[in-house]
Amino acid sequence: MTRISSKADFLAGRISCGNCNGLLLPETTICKFCGEPTGVSLTRATASKTPTPAPAPAPAMGPAEPATGAPKEPAAQKTKASTPAQRHKKLVALWADPTARKSWEAAALGNPITKGSGNAIAAGVYAHQHGDSLRRWEQAIEDAFAALYRHPDWEPLDVPLILDAVFTLPRPKGLSKNQLFYPDARPDLDKLLRAAGDGISQTRTDRIKHGPNAYKEHFNLVREDGRIIEEHIYKTYPRPYHTHPAALDEPGVQIRVRVAPDPNTKWPDNY
Repeated sequence: MTRISSKADFLAGRISCGNCNGLLLPETTICKFCGEPTGVSLTRATASKTPTPAPAPAPAMGPAEPATGAPKEPAAQKTKASTPAQRHKKLVALWADPTARKSWEAAALGNPITKGSGNAIAAGVYAHQHGDSLRRWEQAIEDAFAALYRHPDWEPLDVPLILDAVFTLPRPKGLSKNQLFYPDARPDLDKLLRAAGDGISQTRTDRIKHGPNAYKEHFNLVREDGRIIEEHIYKTYPRPYHTHPAALDEPGVQIRVRVAPDPNTKWPDNY
């Protein structure tokens, strides 16, 4: 058996997954750590301390990097957070425009998953109770909004917002079919809402791993969930045993995000 005498020998001939940095053998086709195909974004791992100069980018890949010392102002402008004054200005402009959309709504099917407090398993890494089921549920909510509103010029909503969510839960067996019941047991509403909120506002830089938008960039309806200033949330059972008019025919969630009214004017009657 060949002995590994150094870290360089261990890394020699291996490739590093560009998505999770896992080390793989060259003949690997699927990353065993994150499940991404190796042809998507894999780069060679450096086995020597001497860095290998990177090849010059092809013209078709975009504009060249600025010269050393030149400021990267466009990139900084994209990541710069907006101020409350800027968001208020956008809000006033939206209400002044009668043609502007002020409400976004979508429904995702599946058993709603809760998101409680995570357990720390490493520095900055938290594991939640439902693991992969939670990630798939959040992705289903994201996909529902992406199917309706994704377009090349989309920018996440960056104004004060109001959130309405109606969770349709599986109806327990044994309940009388001649009587309506409220779903007054677990899951808790606040934990249901936490997962749904991350499905529309969680900012992620990796690629989607599951569902109809696999390998695409994530779609964020809302810039961040701090933009939500008011919430209306409900639990109900599926139709025809529902106690809320927005109940679905099967388990899932219906979410509506609305632009908040201008605080300097009287609140509309329909709010």
